[in-house]
This record gives sequence, structure tokens and C-alpha cells, in this order.
Amino acid sequence: MKPALRHLSVLLMSILLLSTLAQASFANEHVLIYRGPGTCPNCAESIGDVLKEMPGVTFEYVRPSEITAERLRDARLYVQGAGTDDVTVTIRALGPRRIQLLRDFVARGGSYLGICAGAYLAGPTVDGRNDLRAFGFVSHELDPELVDTRAHVLPVKWRGEVIPLYYQAGPWIRPEGLERPDLWANYARSGRPAAVLGSWQGGKVGLVGPHPEATAEWFIEDHLPVPERTYVELAREFIRALLR
Repeated sequence: MKPALRHLSVLLMSILLLSTLAQASFANEHVLIYRGPGTCPNCAESIGDVLKEMPGVTFEYVRPSEITAERLRDARLYVQGAGTDDVTVTIRALGPRRIQLLRDFVARGGSYLGICAGAYLAGPTVDGRNDLRAFGFVSHELDPELVDTRAHVLPVKWRGEVIPLYYQAGPWIRPEGLERPDLWANYARSGRPAAVLGSWQGGKVGLVGPHPEATAEWFIEDHLPVPERTYVELAREFIRALLR
């Protein structure tokens, strides 16, 4: 083979290898989605619908008794999604042993996604009295963006674009405790962080206050104006970053 053709062949093989690696970057990525006490109807399923459209990603729903060291060994991401107004229900259902299992999972290189209630659970406690220990990925308990607990459509500046997102009693994100926090979104009116992704020990933690995973049905059920389009692709983009 002529030298020029040999170099071209090597270049093409390198490009093919890189392309294959890129396609495989999400291959066999398994996700656990919490669906136990403290979740709201169909909220876990909304995350599942987001993941269904991600090639190479598999998922399963888990109740507290199903969160085991064996299951976590096979997982890349654990999702704690939206829940009821009382997040202590979830903390009590998980209990200290499973909370420590999930902390160890992230410390060893796994990823945690907390949306709304799941973001609150990323703080050190959830009751303000230091009685109920939570995951402790961030250093402070999180506070709601709005005191009003009804559902709203809030303008959120996500990666530079202001968009209307479903919101109900979600927190603004205080990232202290995360290493190299990356601000993905902020509430347009207050400027406070709405979505942050950072490192925690050996793994990653992503926290979101509003609901990019919300479908049109969420808005209709709460008698809210339905946006011209939904923004579930933003949720996929955030999850891809946690899987990388």
C-alpha cells in the first residue's frame, strides 16, 4: 500500500473508532428511578418516558426495599424525582441504611439526579432540626423559589434561553458542597440557580428545581396555560451530562 493511502486508511480507522466510542458512550447505561412513598402520581413515569427516547439507556423503577448494593452495582444513575409536599415521607421510607448506600453509590462514581423534591433531599437534613438526615450532597438545606405551593408556569433561563417551565414548590439550588458546580439554568425573575450539575467525591450530582420533564398533561391537569412546545429534551440533555 502506498504511504499516502496507508495514512488515509489509518485516519479513516481512527475516525470510525472514535465514532463507535461516541455511540457506545451511552450503551448499557442503567438507571434506577425511585417510585416509593413520597412520590406523586405518574411523576416517576414521566422520567421513564424521558429515558425511553435515549438509545442505549435502560431503566427500572425501585421501591425502598429494592434499593440494594447489588442493584446499585449495575446502575449508572439514580433518580429521585418529584414528590409530595412532605419530603420527610421519602426520607423515613428510605431509612439511614439505604441513604448511606446511595451516598456510597455516588462516592464510587455513580450519578444522582434530584428533581424538585429530589433536590430538597440532596441537603444534609430535611426538617430544619438536624433530626432527619438526608443525602448531604450539598451543605445547606434548600429553600423554595416561591412560597406559594400551587403549580405555576415560571420563566427559566436555561443555557441562555428563557423558557416557560412547569414549577410547583421546587427549590432554588445552593451548590455549596459540590465541586466544580456548573450552572445550567436560573429562575429568570430572581436570578437564583434553578439547575446545577457538579461533582461529589467520585461521582456526579445534578439538581433541578422546576420540571423540564413535564408534558402538556401536567399543565392541563393544573389548569395552566400550555406552552407552545414542551422541553423534555432539556431533561435528556441534563441526563446525558450525568451519564458522561
